Amino acid sequence: MFLRGSQTDRQKWESKGRFAESWASLFLQLKGYQILNRRYQNPLGEIDIILKKGRTIIFCEVKARASLEKGLEALAPYQQKRIIKGALYFQSQNPQFIDYDCRFDYIIVRGFRCYHLKNAWQT
Repeated sequence: MFLRGSQTDRQKWESKGRFAESWASLFLQLKGYQILNRRYQNPLGEIDIILKKGRTIIFCEVKARASLEKGLEALAPYQQKRIIKGALYFQSQNPQFIDYDCRFDYIIVRGFRCYHLKNAWQT
């Protein structure tokens, strides 16, 4: 019984996360960003959204949270490091972007509102 409840909770969080990523993708496209990849899997983990705008490649983490404050607390330093390593891997696999500027953004989705933090952390 406990396992079943945990599985249901996990599915609920997974569904909420997928919605947040889809909503953030639409939000970013409306702002003029080109989506290069969503849920980019690499040997080092996953990057939620990879975008391009001009000569900049943006690696974006998305979190769905009940409040902006909870969202600001949700991105741990180890996750930032994992995304940076994933970005380096992406660039190694896509040499056409090697000379592009690189940026790390963070989007917090609260309901239907997106908070877009550009250049949220540095390498």
